[in-house]
Amino acid sequence: MENGDAIIKPNRWGHEHPEGDAREELANRKGLPPTAKLALKPFVDAGHYKMVDCIDTLKKGGHLGPNGAYYNEKTQRKFKKMIKNYLTYAIEKKHGKGGRWSSEYGDFLKDVEDDSKTDEEVEAMVANKDWDTPFTFDANISGAQSKNFFCSANIRSLSRAMQQALTGTPQACGDGTGRINLEGRSLVFIGTVDRGQSFHHIAAFLLSKGETKEEILRGLRAISKKIDAVHRAMLRLPAGEALYNASELGAGYTWAPKTVMNDNSDAFFSAWTEIIFERLREEIVQLKAENAELRGEQMDTDEDEEAEDSMEDVA
Repeated sequence: MENGDAIIKPNRWGHEHPEGDAREELANRKGLPPTAKLALKPFVDAGHYKMVDCIDTLKKGGHLGPNGAYYNEKTQRKFKKMIKNYLTYAIEKKHGKGGRWSSEYGDFLKDVEDDSKTDEEVEAMVANKDWDTPFTFDANISGAQSKNFFCSANIRSLSRAMQQALTGTPQACGDGTGRINLEGRSLVFIGTVDRGQSFHHIAAFLLSKGETKEEILRGLRAISKKIDAVHRAMLRLPAGEALYNASELGAGYTWAPKTVMNDNSDAFFSAWTEIIFERLREEIVQLKAENAELRGEQMDTDEDEEAEDSMEDVA
């Protein structure tokens, strides 16, 4: 110090300042380096992200080594965890708690609703013989509630319920797999099972969190309703043009598989039980209505006969 001023003297000792091995640095880090975080800022601003886009951005920016060389089978899990942890924190900090899901689910809901079909639209698809176009239905998607439930099928897949009913083996199977999920959001497949124990897909639905009876039951009810819509429309097609012999099943057909497979899940078992009982109740109500109608016709016939007898007596 001279007169209160700082004097900076250059360092005259010759030595190197190596940059270090980036591979080793990344391997030992618990979080992303500042330059990588900066590269991910557009995803933070947007409030949502896709992991594949994040990896691509970091590779192109050289944050994962030359040409992404440090991102491989051994390191990819760690990098993905670092990216997810950072973006979850940064997005919630910027957009508030739940901001990430609110934004992602808003886009998700729009995509699902774009493919959604009402019963009337499903019947129109049958009339146009649009067998294979996939569609969604009965969506319940909300970022605030962390809900992402929706069902998906096509006309051909839903028709498999009726096709199997014609074989005399009305079985069904529900298979929820934990191998296809995002943060516990499991995909469930519903299908028929033939005599050879082969699975034939009818529809699928996405659960919000694990296998809960409420959402499984909602999915089965929604699928059952769409099967009804398909069958109504198939009955109106000329003979030989439907995917199955709809007239053989008749207008009273309902999807109520007598034998079900529950994927070792109490929630599945309980949901299937309610669906079967609901359908049986509907069949009983229908039978009672038909019997009442028949009795009414019989009473009308008896009254007519009595009236004719009275007229004859008068004559």
